[in-house]
Order: sequence, then C-alpha cells, then structure tokens
Amino acid sequence: MDGGLGLVPSVGLNPTNSGTGQQWVWNGSLLKNVAVAAGSVAETWNPSQINSNCVLSNGNLTATFGGVAQTYSAGFGTRGVTTGKYYWETTLVGSSIATLNASVGIGNTLSSTATWLGNLADSVGYYSGAIWNNNAAQLTLAAYASGAVICHALDLVNKKYWVRVGVAGNWNNDVIATQNPATNTGGFTIPAAVTAQPVVPAFSLFSKTTPDSVVGAFAQSSWAAAAPSGFGSLVVSAGGPYMADNGNGTVTEIATGDAWTVRSSSNGYTVLNNRTGRYLSIVSNVLAMSSTQTVWTVSALSAPTPTAMLLTPASATIPDNASAGTLIATANVTMSDGSQFAGVLTTSDTNFFAISGMNIVTARAFTSADDGAKSTVITATRLGQSFSTEFSV
Repeated sequence: MDGGLGLVPSVGLNPTNSGTGQQWVWNGSLLKNVAVAAGSVAETWNPSQINSNCVLSNGNLTATFGGVAQTYSAGFGTRGVTTGKYYWETTLVGSSIATLNASVGIGNTLSSTATWLGNLADSVGYYSGAIWNNNAAQLTLAAYASGAVICHALDLVNKKYWVRVGVAGNWNNDVIATQNPATNTGGFTIPAAVTAQPVVPAFSLFSKTTPDSVVGAFAQSSWAAAAPSGFGSLVVSAGGPYMADNGNGTVTEIATGDAWTVRSSSNGYTVLNNRTGRYLSIVSNVLAMSSTQTVWTVSALSAPTPTAMLLTPASATIPDNASAGTLIATANVTMSDGSQFAGVLTTSDTNFFAISGMNIVTARAFTSADDGAKSTVITATRLGQSFSTEFSV
C-alpha cells in the first residue's frame, strides 16, 4: 500500500462521485468493515468454500443450486470452531428434499465441495430420515419435507451433534430424557475426521429440474426457536471478517479476506484487489468490484471505543461437574460509533473462566470442590480503550 495510510487506526473511503461513505480498518494488507451493526453475527455460507454450481444471495445466507442436473453441490460456513457449544437453524427448499438428495449438517474448513455431505469421513449430512458419514447411514432420524426448519446443536466440548425437525421436534428423534443437548444426554458422536480441522455448518444440494436452496439462520434474531441452555450463536472473532471480491461483481466479507493495494491518483486514491485485479468501486451507491477505477478520498478517523457490554445471561448457574469449555455466557459489546466490536475480551480470573471469541466459557473441568459463587471482571479492549463489567456464576 502506498504512503503512510496504514499508520492510522482507521480510514474513511469516500468516493468523489457518490454520497456513500464507508469506513474500514486496514492492517497493511486487509480491509475490515467497521460499519457492521453492533451485535450482528458474522457467520454466513463461505464464498471461498462453496461449489461453483451454487449461487449465494441474501447476504450469503441463501445458497441456490445452479441447475446442473445430477450433480451434488456442497457448501460450508465461514467460521471454523474447535471448542464451545453452538446453535443455528437451516431451511431446505426444493424437489430434492423429497427424494433424499439434499441435506444439511457439518463439515470442516477443508471438506470437499464437490460431493454430498456424509460421502467422506470429514462431513456429516442429515438427509430426510438419516444421518450419513463416510458413505454410510449412521443413525435413523425423523424425516422432513421441503420448507422444514432444521435445528442444529453442536457441542465441540463433548464432540457431539444433535438435530431436530421444527421448533417442537425431538432432538435426534427421541424423547428429551434420552436426547438433550443442554444436559449432554445422548448425541451423535462427531467422527474424528470432522474435528481434525475447525468445524463449520454445511449443506449439500442436488437438482434434477428445479433449483434447490438452503437458508442459514445463524444470528439469534433470526431463529425460530430458542437455543438449548448453554449453547450460543456462531459469532465473529476479533480478527474478521475482511473485505473480499465475491467473484460476481459484488463485495463480500469473509474470515480470511483479500489483500488490497491503495494507490494515489490525481485527486484521491484507487483500491485494487491483488487477487482479481479488479477495483473497489461504487455502482448505484453500492460497493462493487469493477474494472473501472472509482477515486476515493482518504481521511483519518477517530478510533471507536467500547462504551457498554451486555452479557447473556447476566448471571449464570453451572453444575459443579461442568467440563472445560462449557459455555457460560455470550458478550455483546457496544461501540461508540455503533460498529461491531473488533477488539479483545479478557477475564480477570483465568482459573475458572476463559474467553472463546465472544463467549465466556469454563477454563477447566469443575469438581464439587468448586461449589459456591465465582466472579470475574470481563474487559473489552479496542485500540487501548476498555470497558469492564463484573460477572458472577
């Protein structure tokens, strides 16, 4: 990147031919959007890990099969996780649901997009009526039809997975006394090949004549049901997301992002994508990728600071035999400019508490000797500015 632009904590990119303004943090190569609404969840389907037969829309939450007959197309989420307990929902729509050819499930950050979920050892697919892994049916579950909401509970502390059909369905098609994510009862044991890499939500689509699609509901505000106790949403880490060329003329944000070069021009700056050779542009007041160079003015901005923090739940009760990594609460940090928090969470008591992304989890396995109230101070820090709140269990 030319000049000393990277010496300031954030920059404003304002196109000279449009009233639209965007703010980005630059680390010398990547651009991060700081105008994302506070508390939003960054998990989406990943443009970099999706079959080319699929088309993403709806902010990369909807994947639609591209229409190549007799071909499977898999896709995966953006945020790979290695520990913690997470909940999300998916809705499959299309003719292939009835013929047991489309599914949702889990995979990892290296799973293949060119085959169906469960065909290989590193993915698990829930097809209408069965869980598949390593080209074999592993568990008979409830059947579902096109349009059904599928609920997912992923426990990477105990390496287990539960699914159910609809908000009133039974987890893994059994009664709550036998299958219950909240109490670590039952559960499908996740194969080691899946957890060998960070785990992500996944889908596979198959179409003969009409398009199939899947919609991911990863943000709590979009859920049709409440998550099991102890399970939270897949939230963005402090390191991302970063801007990337989506490959179809639009801009997206993913965990890894693209490298960019900013060069001075006669009356401003141009922003070039190093990978694709296209420019960050404005088309009809919307960010786009184009061969045409939009000229931007660049100005230093004051860095946003954390001003409040909401912990959900505000206080918690956990069993004295809780395992290490058990989710206790999720933090939502409010920034002075309304942007998404892009700093670091810390805990004052690292014996009992640990931080995983925006989640407060148990630092170790508990025993009866740990009975009694415990408290810690959770601090959100961004560019040297902090906000703290006390938390008790």
